[in-house]
Amino acid sequence: DKIDWTLALARVELHLGNDSQLAEAIRGLEELRKDHPGDARIAELVGLCYMRSQRYDSAANIFRTLVHGLPEGSAPWYRAKLNLIVAFRRAGQIDQARRLLEALEILHPDLGGEHLRERFQQERDSLLATSAR
Repeated sequence: DKIDWTLALARVELHLGNDSQLAEAIRGLEELRKDHPGDARIAELVGLCYMRSQRYDSAANIFRTLVHGLPEGSAPWYRAKLNLIVAFRRAGQIDQARRLLEALEILHPDLGGEHLRERFQQERDSLLATSAR
């Protein structure tokens, strides 16, 4: 179906790092998102594409919306939280990223399981390195 095909194509462009086709993938995903506004898979990919395009504020807006719309504690919710923290850090909003991560560590110390916990720790390390500069 069209959604699965467009999502697969966008994932390929995102992972291959083909920046010339990334803008086209974003346009296609944004159109698809208009037709399916509640589809979290589409929104997550749009946010990741925005991050790849260094549109961190736009990415943060998408991930913030996902965090508020997804079931708390679900894998997609943890991914949205992680990506929101990354977007804040890359946008230079270090304090906001740190506060969000610290609150998450207090309220959800498991951080979504082993794999995601490692990614959150990597982000904590990045935040500490950014603060040390």
